[in-house]
Amino acid sequence: MAATSADYNQFVSETSFYNRMVLSHLLPANLWEPLPHFLQTWLRNYLAGNILYFISGFLWCFYIYYLKLNVYVPKDSIPTRKAMLLQIYVAMKAMPWYTLLPSVSEYMIEHGWTKCYSTLDHFNWFLCLLYIALYLVLVEFMIYWVHKELHDIKFLYKHLHATHHMYKQAKHTLSICGACIASVGRDTSGRTARDSAVYSANSSHNTSKSFVFGRDMDSKHP
Repeated sequence: MAATSADYNQFVSETSFYNRMVLSHLLPANLWEPLPHFLQTWLRNYLAGNILYFISGFLWCFYIYYLKLNVYVPKDSIPTRKAMLLQIYVAMKAMPWYTLLPSVSEYMIEHGWTKCYSTLDHFNWFLCLLYIALYLVLVEFMIYWVHKELHDIKFLYKHLHATHHMYKQAKHTLSICGACIASVGRDTSGRTARDSAVYSANSSHNTSKSFVFGRDMDSKHP
């Protein structure tokens, strides 16, 4: 059964409800109500993403660096305040773009550009599971190649990705880096790095996913 205009109207109603729920508690009405629906959605994602980022990052640091001091990370390996502020600065530069992605997705759904349905009886379960599997494969494939190009293209590595890898060595664990810390392979001294990747809280997104990338990328840069 195909999605109808009623389905898309319901999507708009739902996102409008989410916008009001978040924005009405964070901003005066005269600042956000006049904005177009798309900008309201992005502003909601942006503010909520920042709140999630700072709360989860604070709780993680409090647990690892204070409650479990010397359990997971030696005291002399805790990043300095300057290093943390630098990572927060980088995350704040990325946050508007990270939160734009779900906003665009919602826009596409609301305008009928996707196969989204408002009730479970509107779609075939087999196709639903198939789409989910295809989605996961495509997302992991694309993120792998995006991450690889961030290493292979020197300009992108220098200006976008290098700060993220400041704490990829095994002795560092910094939750506010905002993305997975790929540490497969060997560090510059020749010692074997951890076989696993440490993953931190992300806005979006959202968005946190588990990836361990091959040494062909991480061994190219210190």
